[in-house]
Amino acid sequence: MIIRLINILTKEEVIYMDIEDIPAEVRWKIATKASNMASVAQMNAFEEVAGKEAANQMEDIIMGEGGKQAGELAIQLGLPANNAIETSEAWGIVGTIMLGPEIKSEVVEADEDHIVDRITGCAMLNAHQELGVPLTGLAEGCQAYNTNAVEAINPKYTQHFAKRMCAGDEFCESHVELKK
Repeated sequence: MIIRLINILTKEEVIYMDIEDIPAEVRWKIATKASNMASVAQMNAFEEVAGKEAANQMEDIIMGEGGKQAGELAIQLGLPANNAIETSEAWGIVGTIMLGPEIKSEVVEADEDHIVDRITGCAMLNAHQELGVPLTGLAEGCQAYNTNAVEAINPKYTQHFAKRMCAGDEFCESHVELKK
């Protein structure tokens, strides 16, 4: 419920509202954007203090752990992951929950052992660009997150990128495939 009151000292209108007055989708977009921006700002600060190499190592560790947690979330949600297609779909759902609706992708080719997705929207790339932060380390941290997420969702599968927007490509090309 939104309540409008007039502050008797300043004569200004004061609006009080409850968190439930904000639609869940709006809260989710705000939370994921804030989280992405904070992550990018944190990694940039690490680089300024510790240097590129140390910051990249920290980002790989942090993002890798985030990927493992994404896998745990997929399991908690009971998302099916019996083959490459289901594993990729579970990874996409969890990634969207955690990173927000800016993640945009489409399936290019798929069978039970291998799926190729074209990713055209990336929340982390957008956060880097919005903050004006160099893309240093983004590709490696992203790979650590996504490989760990896919392998946590289904240990029989792995993930790698053949193309990356953060490296100047028009889109990211992701491959989820049965481990060899």
